[in-house]
Order: sequence, then C-alpha cells, then structure tokens
Amino acid sequence: MGTPYLNVTWQGDRNLSASAREVRVEDHDRLIDQATLTFSDPAGTGAATIRPGQRLTIDLGWDAEHAVIFEGLVAEARAQAPQGGPQLVTVVARDLSQLMQRERRPHEDYHGTLASVVRAVAARHPEIPVGQVACDPDPSFPEDRPLRQHDQTDYEFLLTLAQRYGARFFVEYNEGSSKLYFVSDKKIAAAKPLGVLPYCRGRGKLIAFTYETVAARAARKASVSVHDPLTGEVRTAEGAGPPEPPALAVDSGRAAEIGRVDPAARAVYESAVGAGAVTPAPAVTDTVVAVASDPAAAEQATAPDPTRLLGLRGTGRAVGTVMLRAKGKVTIHGIAPWAEGDWYVSRATHVWKDTSVPGRPGASYEVEFTATR
Repeated sequence: MGTPYLNVTWQGDRNLSASAREVRVEDHDRLIDQATLTFSDPAGTGAATIRPGQRLTIDLGWDAEHAVIFEGLVAEARAQAPQGGPQLVTVVARDLSQLMQRERRPHEDYHGTLASVVRAVAARHPEIPVGQVACDPDPSFPEDRPLRQHDQTDYEFLLTLAQRYGARFFVEYNEGSSKLYFVSDKKIAAAKPLGVLPYCRGRGKLIAFTYETVAARAARKASVSVHDPLTGEVRTAEGAGPPEPPALAVDSGRAAEIGRVDPAARAVYESAVGAGAVTPAPAVTDTVVAVASDPAAAEQATAPDPTRLLGLRGTGRAVGTVMLRAKGKVTIHGIAPWAEGDWYVSRATHVWKDTSVPGRPGASYEVEFTATR
C-alpha cells in the first residue's frame, strides 16, 4: 500500500501540506462537497492570510497512487490560540458549485429538452465547464408549458430538476479541472462497481461495516393518475414493484472455511441458511398525489430510486482509496449473504491524519462511507 500521500495547494502554487494535521474531504451525492483542514499555525500566519474566496486543491492517496479529489473555495477560517499548546487554524472549503449559489433568479422560463435546459443554466457559469449531461428521461417543454425557475439560485434549480427527474447533479474535479455533471440515476445504477471491499477481520480492506435492512425503506410500487392537459383524458401510470431480495443459499467456500475452524459451527451455519427463507410480503401499491397534469411527470413520479430498492443501509470504514467515491458503486464481500453484492455509495469522507511522534513521522488515510442498496 505504501505511505499516505497528501498535497494541499493554496492559491494555485503555495503548498500547505507540511503544516497539515488533519484533512477531511466529504464527497456527497446530493450536497456540495466540503473539505475541512486543520493546520499547525505557530506564528499565526495562517489565521492572518487564509480568507474566504481563496482556492484550495487537495491531492490525496498513497505515494504510488493518488489523485486530486477536491477543488474548492475557502468558506470559513477559524483560528485557535489556546492557553497551552500550539496555535491551530481550521479551514472549511466547499466545491465550485457554491459559485452557482450567489444569485437568486426571480423568474426564468425555459423551453426545449431537459438536457438543453441544464446546458443553458450551466452556460451562465463558464468557470465550471460541463463534464456530462445524461438525462433519462429527457422530457421536452414547449412554449405553452415551459420549465420555470422561480426565486431559486441556479444550484437550487438544477438540484430540484435532478430530484424531480431522477438524476444526480454535482460538480467534481476530473481531468485537470472542476466540471459540472447532471447524470440520470439509471445510468449511475447501471455503471460497473468502482472496486471490491472484502471484509476479513484484521486483514481486509473493509475495516468495519455496520449494516441493516429496514422494510420501510425498500422501494414500493406506486400508481398515479393525471389529466392530459391537451385532451382532458385521465392517464394512469403504474411503476414496477420492488425486486425480491436475493434468495439465501449456502456458500460452499464459507461453509468450508467455518468447518475448518469448527465442524459443529458449519452444521449450524448450513441449517440456519435453510431455515432463513422468508416469504415475501404481499405487494402494496402507493397512490402518489400532487403531481402536475403531465403524462411524462406521472411516469417519473412512479419510478423508484434505483439506488435504494432493497431498503439496505450501511456505514463503514475502509483502508483509504481514491476509488471509493460518492455517486459510484462498490462490491462488498465477507458479510451476511443477504447483504453481499453491489452497494451505492451516497457519502464518502476521505480522512488523512498526521500521526507523527517525536523522531518518527507518520500519517494515516482511511475512508468513512455511507452506502445503500
């Protein structure tokens, strides 16, 4: 794995890495990404010079594999001058999507496809080039039924569109600069996992993982009826039901591993799997209300979030890797059979810490994450 790597660049060319004591970069699927950095500041120069609006980039990973995972602007700077101990300065920076929060637009109407509307809004912010716009569905908005932005910032408007039409909107550093992305949930759910996290106590890349299944969180079948504004006809749309949970089956490899340690425990494992079959609950259809009179909106209102179909949620810690990012998937092995498989990462916090002691420099790098399935 090597040695943890950190390179913090301030204002383009000034390196602050040597003063760093802790760096936390929170990568979120529905919020502005945020970095919190704590620096040693014995002379008080950091408190005097680091100000809101200044640019920070963070290159993180291992000496053999690292990448820029954050670019943003300073939002807060807090200085600590304690009675005893060294002075510290804590800096909070947020990604460049905050630039889209500066102006509220009282009234804007848009025509064309959803993708063209997203690009039109993005064009007002040339400092954030478009990385990808992939809309599915990609409805059209004619002149008599425009898409309306009312008393919202551009960031709030695009976030609303993403939630309404099943997509993720975010700004992320990629290929040398921060870029704007608007990607459908279907495309994200269909993507290949970014990697594999095996759990093996004391040896696996997955250090700890707490996971749960809650029936109330699972996707539910939905139905909605609306009036077609052109014909007056009532249109009914009904979504697909949630998938059945994976069937329990004895894992021969796991059974053999358990048997090598304790043959009696293997028998208990095999019988427990056989007794653990669950009869699916009767399907229930929810009726969706307060949907606009638009057949396309009705179909979208019945579409479940593909990242939360089974109602599983987990939080964990893993050995640091720049490949574990929000809005991606990861395969988890070595846990309960009903939970093994591909998980969607909704939040990934990359944590670098200075662990040096006198005469022996050191650092650690882990990722804390939240995932759903």
